Amino acid sequence: MVASSSLPSTKNPDTLIRYIVGTDEGLEFMQDEIKRLRRKLSKGSKNLSVPSALSSFYERLGNLVLTMIHLETVLQKTPENKKAQWRHHRLERTVQ
Repeated sequence: MVASSSLPSTKNPDTLIRYIVGTDEGLEFMQDEIKRLRRKLSKGSKNLSVPSALSSFYERLGNLVLTMIHLETVLQKTPENKKAQWRHHRLERTVQ
């Protein structure tokens, strides 16, 4: 477990997330969550929060190909999803 005394002194949640993800515990947590979410998909889950969460985890890990695949799944089923549209557009610019 990451000791709170070792966390960076900041009010920016993204800075804290980046720090935690960079720890062994954070990486293990993310990998466990990816496995759990992938099992849900393999069992036929129709809940769009599953591919949405997977896209976020994969983006944090730097796997932009899988990030885009899961974001595109969300957009195919809910093309009006503004947050997914924004993330997809931002990632398209990143990978080109």
